[in-house]
Amino acid sequence: MSAVPSYVIIADPSSMRFEFYERDLRNFWKAREVTPLVHAIDWREFAERDGKIAQLLPAGPAVLRLESPARDFEVIRSILNAGQRRRQEAETRFLTARHGWIAPPSLLYSGLELCMDGLTQTLDDHQQIQSAICPRDVAVLFDKNETTRRLAAAGLPCPATFKPSGNAEDLLDQLRQLNWKQAYVKLSHGSCASGIAVVDMDQSPSAVTTVTRLDGQFYNTFDVHRASDDELREILNFIIRESATVQQSIPKARVAGQNFDIRAVVIDAEVVATVVRVSPHPMTNLHLGGWRGDIEQCRRIIPTRNWLDAMDHCVEAAALFDVPAVGIDVAFHRDSCQPYILELNAFGDFFPNWVNAKGQSIHSMEIEYSARRFGLIE
Repeated sequence: MSAVPSYVIIADPSSMRFEFYERDLRNFWKAREVTPLVHAIDWREFAERDGKIAQLLPAGPAVLRLESPARDFEVIRSILNAGQRRRQEAETRFLTARHGWIAPPSLLYSGLELCMDGLTQTLDDHQQIQSAICPRDVAVLFDKNETTRRLAAAGLPCPATFKPSGNAEDLLDQLRQLNWKQAYVKLSHGSCASGIAVVDMDQSPSAVTTVTRLDGQFYNTFDVHRASDDELREILNFIIRESATVQQSIPKARVAGQNFDIRAVVIDAEVVATVVRVSPHPMTNLHLGGWRGDIEQCRRIIPTRNWLDAMDHCVEAAALFDVPAVGIDVAFHRDSCQPYILELNAFGDFFPNWVNAKGQSIHSMEIEYSARRFGLIE
């Protein structure tokens, strides 16, 4: 390698995600007695420029990484304003910053699309910047309905899914007609169980949900609770209004009487990490009371053929998207142990302090993959 490796990282520089990635990047090159050049571009400025960052790029060759925008309110506000520009609306000074506020997801997605279009144009015009991601694939991965369509077209096993229209009562009527006993109603553009209601249709409908309403605004809460009657319909109307996906519930396999699923991370056509998530709730996210399970204990519950099929499906799913790492949520049916792909995440690679048997973090494996892909190392 003759030149000093140069990286452009679009991130929230104050976030833990950026801190961990930069640490692993510098350690990777330090082991090779090299100090890389790191050009950080703040997500706020990235969004304010609609993704057109030509003036912020280094003059020479560089590898570009797009990090998750994370949860900083100023970043979220800048993406919301980008969404308004895409929709040709007057920009609003969004003032709500109360913890857990569900910023308008459809507007956030419009802003993300504008930024990804701008980044695509920038990369097309600056061939010296080698991107580890296809911006438009990132946008698709932020749309659960589009992602599911791509997976289904490839013949991959997913729960039955539809995009609802109308209102909450129309949705409940459709679930009755389909004879679905339980369904996940999610924000199509949400993540981390944001804006989710797991609807039970036995007798009077109710839902286990993370959503609560306060002063006319909707918020996520760590207090997973059951909603019914008017509260349920308010929540469902909000999710539908913001663009929803409805997914038939797969009864999840259990370990020690608790539900579990897995997050698999795929890099370079290989599952490099599997993290088991266990919870008494239908949603297993760690911030909602779930915990990391013992993978060997869970593997003993799932027949080897079903587990290997799940890993193969994860690799096939990741191959449909040009991003360096894909986080894939997989559930195994409680009775048949058949695997189902639940969701994909373009930024599902962040597991602080997780390392494999060789002491490698997921970030360090991504960094090595990109370095080989772009000829920085042999």
